[in-house]
Amino acid sequence: MSQGQTHIGTNILPMPIWPAETYPHEPIQGWIHRAAERNYAYSTDSFIDSLGLSGRDWDYDELLNVMQRLPIDCYKEIEHYTPKRSGEGYDICGHKVPLRFICKSERRVCPICLEERRYVRAWFDFVPVASCPHHDVALIGGLPGDPLDWHHTEIGWTRSGRKIRAAHATTQIASKLDHFIVKSLTGDLVCLPDHLDGLSLEAILVASVCVGKFHRGGEKHSATHESLRSLCQLGFDPLCGGSEVMIDTLRRVDWLQPGYDRASFKSRCNGAPNMLASIKDKALRELASDAFARARVKNGLVTPSGRLSKYDGEDDHLNIKGAARRLGLTPHTMRVLLRKLAIVPKHRKNLRGLRLNEGQLASVQKYIQSAYDSEEAAKRLGCTSEDIESLAARKLLLPAFRMVGRNRYTNMELDAFVNSITSPSLSDTSLDGKYIAHFAEQVGISLAEASSRILRDKSLVVVDHSSGPDLFKGLKVADAPKKHLHARLRPKAQVRDAITYAEAAARLGTKHEGIKSLIKASLIKTIKDPRHKERVCPASLELFESRYVKAAAYSPALGCHPTSALKILRTMGVLPINDWKSAGTRFVDRDEVMRITGLPSPETAVSAEWFTIKDELEEHLAARDIPATTRITSEPAIEVKATTGRWSFIVRSDQDRKLFSLTSSFTSKLQPARLRKVEKASIEPGKIWPGASVNSADGRGFLLVDEALGSETDGATEFNLVDHVITRACQLHRFL
Repeated sequence: MSQGQTHIGTNILPMPIWPAETYPHEPIQGWIHRAAERNYAYSTDSFIDSLGLSGRDWDYDELLNVMQRLPIDCYKEIEHYTPKRSGEGYDICGHKVPLRFICKSERRVCPICLEERRYVRAWFDFVPVASCPHHDVALIGGLPGDPLDWHHTEIGWTRSGRKIRAAHATTQIASKLDHFIVKSLTGDLVCLPDHLDGLSLEAILVASVCVGKFHRGGEKHSATHESLRSLCQLGFDPLCGGSEVMIDTLRRVDWLQPGYDRASFKSRCNGAPNMLASIKDKALRELASDAFARARVKNGLVTPSGRLSKYDGEDDHLNIKGAARRLGLTPHTMRVLLRKLAIVPKHRKNLRGLRLNEGQLASVQKYIQSAYDSEEAAKRLGCTSEDIESLAARKLLLPAFRMVGRNRYTNMELDAFVNSITSPSLSDTSLDGKYIAHFAEQVGISLAEASSRILRDKSLVVVDHSSGPDLFKGLKVADAPKKHLHARLRPKAQVRDAITYAEAAARLGTKHEGIKSLIKASLIKTIKDPRHKERVCPASLELFESRYVKAAAYSPALGCHPTSALKILRTMGVLPINDWKSAGTRFVDRDEVMRITGLPSPETAVSAEWFTIKDELEEHLAARDIPATTRITSEPAIEVKATTGRWSFIVRSDQDRKLFSLTSSFTSKLQPARLRKVEKASIEPGKIWPGASVNSADGRGFLLVDEALGSETDGATEFNLVDHVITRACQLHRFL
């Protein structure tokens, strides 16, 4: 103890006597108690009032300012262990903690610590601490019904005048949290698991409270120090244990059991995001969120879909999407395999989605393992893997499923292909058969193309085949007899005496929606075919073609772009008869345009030769059952187009060179699906139209150009041109 002078220079000392010695880990509130005792004060409150401060509300920062004015050397140590206001919390021992973790109203002490030496330790006022780690006794706030009297100048007296001694201690083993907090405050070495190493004291305490709330169910807790202490103590041990310990702890909680009230469960889960948001550290927040989600999944309370899909399989069941991902399949392929194997996934009550157990997943995996890839299937059929992929691209050999972007085949699909290619074999001994590999090499086609000629256009027939594996090594083929040459390419692909919507759209140069709008406006009539399907009436379509024409057809006469023709006609007073989307598919009345503008009909420049060729082509296409339509364009030229839109080509006439030319486009910009199919099937462009030239197109793709025949108008030449066009149409139809 040191006796101070009343004046030192010009500074007035705040108190005449003060404690000069310091005790380990003592904060300012403990030092003030000892100062009040040294100055023989009536109470600590009255002593603080005498310093010019408020004794009812102890302001630790103001008390430190008072101590700083004294000529003593222990100020830095006292300041280190004192909670100092910093923003929305306290700064103590170099740690930042929220206000709720420091108690100033309900003080507690360790009886054995006071028995050894009566002074305040820094952790006495720390709310999460439940027991003294030095003596394994509980911190108490007094005796039963007799709280501590903090007005007394000596620490450890109750309001009734009883002194707290070692006999009042209650044995209570200090928890890991107690040891962690005390060591953090005293500066001792703290050993933490890797996922907590380097984190602040505040972050760990806040995360412990959150885990404790998960354990309690997230209900609204009373804002008391006891409830906060209980949550910290409850959540710290699982938090230190890591993800697996947290999951095991939460799985045993009452409200996370399958039989718990569903409404209460959902209500508590709805509050989980707010609790997790209190954890500012991202790693700890994800750790707590992951444990809470996995605990619910493992107990079968939620289906791991959406944001919880990464926990799929935690309850020994898998979603279809998760099972497909594990096996390298797409969800669609997974559903197809489940239907093939007659596996019915389980639908859990109160949960979304279908769930697969390990046994069902093993059945699917066994089926996948029994399938062959392209190389193995090629060995069984006696060909190369490229031939297998070409057969699959042409849809001659159907794969069982796709896995990791590659086709897989089972015995069922391979046997079906073998049966389909060998069933129409002939027993005609007069045919000179050749092995299919030798025949394909001699003709210059692939095995896939030869198979297409057997199965589709019937231009090849099977003479003999082996009954064992290696189909293509023992398969003999020959050119089909003449009676088989004109076999139908695709039976029932085109309906006679009726026009489909696609054919009508191709003839008018519009789209399906355009035909529907014309039918709705009663400009085109429909009829029922023998199968009671709605078709376009041929007479009505011919009448429409004779009276109306696309506005874009007047672009050559107007000297403008086709999309600008309608705009110019509008300025002249011509209105379209329909109002459907693009200006390029709006029609105008021929007579109205002639009457208002004097422009001739666009078809007047087309010679009678084109109509003759068009009629001949339509007759031959129908006779050969090739599903295609023809129309005269404004060039003039004839467009031959499949009703499916899979292929098309233009027949043009070069009057200077006296030639007809055929052009089919395979470009990435205008015909991407057509080009993609050719590339996927590994079809060489030169083999689509043998003898035609292959020209490069702008960007990616190519053009097939065939300069066919001379344009003399004699009947033989016309027939030769039509026959040549039909041949080219058959070749395109075979590949596409």
